[in-house]
Amino acid sequence: MKSKGYGHIFAPVYFVDEEICIQKYFDAVPLFDHLTFNVKEREARMR
Repeated sequence: MKSKGYGHIFAPVYFVDEEICIQKYFDAVPLFDHLTFNVKEREARMR
């Protein structure tokens, strides 16, 4: 993905060996009505 220019949207993957890889954990994006989007936009609409 990195070579195609999409690396910025995926968490980094670290390869231990051919069978084990580790991916950094990121907190989940909050869901509203089962959708993800800009939380600040949602807060502005609720005011």
